[in-house]
Amino acid sequence: MAIPRPAPDQAYQLEELEAKLEDVESEMRMINVNTEKLRRSHSELVELQLVLEKAGGFFDEARADANAHRDDMDRPTSGGGGAQYITIYGLNDTHDAL
Repeated sequence: MAIPRPAPDQAYQLEELEAKLEDVESEMRMINVNTEKLRRSHSELVELQLVLEKAGGFFDEARADANAHRDDMDRPTSGGGGAQYITIYGLNDTHDAL
């Protein structure tokens, strides 16, 4: 029994379909590779965002502590005959009370 051969028009259509299939397969492979790259990039960006948020919290806390310390340093303290002020630069100024 002989295997039937496709007609010339059908053979052309089959070759055309095979070429399209190869193109689609190639595109799918590229899409898969790009999808994986995007997933990795997204994960890295999420990780960096978390690091920046933590660092921002650290700096906010440090700024608040520095401001509180500066405010404590700027408050007048009692000493001797007049009010004594301790400046942020660490210099002592004595002002006579009125």
